Amino acid sequence: QALLDEPWSRLQSKALLLQDIARERPAQGNRDNRERRERAARYLCCVASGAGALNSLKLLVNAGFDMNAETCDHAAQRGHTNVVKWHLEIDRQRNLLDRSMTNADHRAPHKWWFAHPIQGEEPCSMDLKWQFEPLRESMGYLLHMAVQCGHLDVAKLLLPLVLEDENPKQVYERIASKAAEEGHLAI
Repeated sequence: QALLDEPWSRLQSKALLLQDIARERPAQGNRDNRERRERAARYLCCVASGAGALNSLKLLVNAGFDMNAETCDHAAQRGHTNVVKWHLEIDRQRNLLDRSMTNADHRAPHKWWFAHPIQGEEPCSMDLKWQFEPLRESMGYLLHMAVQCGHLDVAKLLLPLVLEDENPKQVYERIASKAAEEGHLAI
């Protein structure tokens, strides 16, 4: 949250620094350097998601950065419906891919194309298999965070997906309890 409150110029310079770190070439066998790059990459995608900067997130993903439940969580907690919808669309595409893959397909890249945020530019792509972790196991948590933070529109997006895997009575009881506890009566 503190990061989102920083002036844009300082946030932009931090993002550029983190991008440089993320793109550093690791020294042979230097595990610490690789882990540092991976943390920086996750951080950039979380910042973009948490700020609701869908176009920035798309460019990061096109550049090879990963998305997962953590990036979706940042958007859900702050009510960025557009970013959560995009995560859910990618999750849907990933689920379709997983159902259609054969054993021979598991090592091959699986490009998914999406529109570039800048009109007239070449389309962007991501590898669904290696750049995105499915959200299925995190849906309940994402819904919980949306309810806790009072984001009704995000909760409406996530609820049908949670109900596919969980007992509806228990889900509604948890939602009602958490919403009442947090004072979000609209939910």
